[in-house]
Amino acid sequence: MHKRVSMLALFKKHICARINGLCTKVKIRHKILVLVTASSLFLVFFAGGGVIMGQRQITALKAIYMDNFIPLDQLRQIQLKFREIEFRMGGAMAQIVTPTASVNHFKQSIKELDNLWKEAGQTITQDEVRADKDKFEDGYEGFKAMSGDIEAAYMKIFYDEDTLPMEEIYEEWLDFKPLLFKSIENIVKFQESEVKNYYESRTALIKKIRIFVAVGAASIIGLFIVLAFFTIRSISRPIATVVTAARHVAQGDLTYTLDLDTHDEMGEMASELNAMIHKLNDFFCLIKEESETLYNHAGGLADVAEFMVTGSNEQRSHVDQIAASSSEMSQTTAEMEKHATDASQITRNSFTSAQKGSEISQHTKESITKLVTSVTDASEAIVHLGKSSEEIGEIVSVIQDIADQTNLLALNAAIEAARAGEHGRGFAVVADEVKKLAERTTNSTEEIGKKIRANQKETQSVISSMDKGRELADEAIETTTATEEALHKIVDSCRNVMDIVDRIEAATEEQSSGVEQVNKSMEQTSQMVNQTFVLAENVKSVSDELVSVSTKLKLQTEGYRTYVSDISNDESTNTAEHAHQLADTGDNQQATV
Repeated sequence: MHKRVSMLALFKKHICARINGLCTKVKIRHKILVLVTASSLFLVFFAGGGVIMGQRQITALKAIYMDNFIPLDQLRQIQLKFREIEFRMGGAMAQIVTPTASVNHFKQSIKELDNLWKEAGQTITQDEVRADKDKFEDGYEGFKAMSGDIEAAYMKIFYDEDTLPMEEIYEEWLDFKPLLFKSIENIVKFQESEVKNYYESRTALIKKIRIFVAVGAASIIGLFIVLAFFTIRSISRPIATVVTAARHVAQGDLTYTLDLDTHDEMGEMASELNAMIHKLNDFFCLIKEESETLYNHAGGLADVAEFMVTGSNEQRSHVDQIAASSSEMSQTTAEMEKHATDASQITRNSFTSAQKGSEISQHTKESITKLVTSVTDASEAIVHLGKSSEEIGEIVSVIQDIADQTNLLALNAAIEAARAGEHGRGFAVVADEVKKLAERTTNSTEEIGKKIRANQKETQSVISSMDKGRELADEAIETTTATEEALHKIVDSCRNVMDIVDRIEAATEEQSSGVEQVNKSMEQTSQMVNQTFVLAENVKSVSDELVSVSTKLKLQTEGYRTYVSDISNDESTNTAEHAHQLADTGDNQQATV
């Protein structure tokens, strides 16, 4: 027994070694591709199996529904129709329902029974229920043979209220009823047993399929777990080795070498890491040597930079003083130029205002002249209006005279009518109306006369006002003419002042241009001095940083473990040359300062 266990353990160890060897020879991307492909196939297999099984279940359910459930429902409806017919026969005998409605219901029920049995009979083809099916058809044919008698019995009740024929037919129906209902019940029980048997068989099949699927899934999942275990181990072990090497390098040990004999990406990475560690070792050996040289030259460069900063600072101070004086002179010149520009602008504004005033005066003179003409025309029109009013007054006087004469004639007519007595009464009425009309005319002409006299007074007043307005307009024309002459003189004076101010402005601009050129020269000089100062400070900062970095670099490189390799002295020589060039640059800057 112990020997068998040892053999089994040895076999297991041999299998694991073979799998590990196989995993080390396969690329990581190939391992992942195999796992993904196998997983995809597994999912596709189970998805396809699930779809197929689902489709079969749907087909089976559809078949059981069409072959069993629909016939069962149709048989139940047949039983219900026979019970309705039986109920109506009893109701007709008890005179609960009308015979005519029962006849129509009976005919409709026979049609529905024919359709239901036709559909149900096509699906009931099993040998076990063939005898019951034949019995039902025989009984149903016998019942249909009674349909004429049933309709006649209904009509007998309707016309004669005689229920005896219906009672006889009902007794005959009771002989057919057990045969029909028992046949249907036997068929229904058989259909229900078929459904139950199908359910049990499908349930057993589904249980077997479920067990098969569970076992298959467990087996495939176990296989995936085994493959994933060996794949992960073939990746994690090299990663752990690489992490260990990285930890040694991070701690400053550049003598560590990775020992990883695989043919996948991890083996390639280990080989590249070994090359990188070897390169780092060479670089750190070189840095150790060059840091000593750099440290020695950095001190001299710092002294030169300090001298450059001091000289540049003094030179910048002198240049700032000169620039301040130049700036003050430039500011004074700018103020003079601004004042000259303001004076020129004010003079131009005065010139423009005087010109506009002259134009406005000219327009005012023309407007007043037009106003005088308009006033003269209006005065003449009002004079004509006064004459027309006088003519209207004369006409009104004539109308007044006519009204007075008419009044006298009416008075005479009234006197004559009074003399005539009864014969002159109608004439007296007319004379009285004429008198009233003459009085109204007299009153109206008096009112018109008053209005005309008032208009004549207003017209005389307006004529007097217009004469005064015309005199004032003449005076305004004279004043405007004098104003226009004064504005012309102001325009001439402004033109002379503008010429003088333009000359002053031109001279100021020339002076400002010269000062601006001096300022630009001083700005350029100041920029050059500032650049020299900044450059000197940068050199000093760089030299100080260089001393600090070289010191830190020296201390850092001393903490790394390295081994001497075949490094050419060319790189060391190049570094020394760069340091000497940097020192020469510092000397040149010192000479410039």
